[in-house]
Amino acid sequence: MTTITARLEPEFTKFIAEYQINHQLENRTEVIRQALRALQRLERREILRNGYRQMKTEHESQNDDPWLDSGLDETLDGANA
Repeated sequence: MTTITARLEPEFTKFIAEYQINHQLENRTEVIRQALRALQRLERREILRNGYRQMKTEHESQNDDPWLDSGLDETLDGANA
């Protein structure tokens, strides 16, 4: 593992101490690890979200088939909804 040093504002150090106590974590390092894991999850979600948006945009720009989104209210069995 690598050791890093960070300078933080007093409100962050207070938050870290309170979070450690409230969540019964062994030390401040565990607080930072949890925060970084949460940040990673957010970043991955944003990457996925952007990818899906791009796929949707590309699909919409290439969609020339009127049957794919005809606006008809039909169910799979052919009966009207």
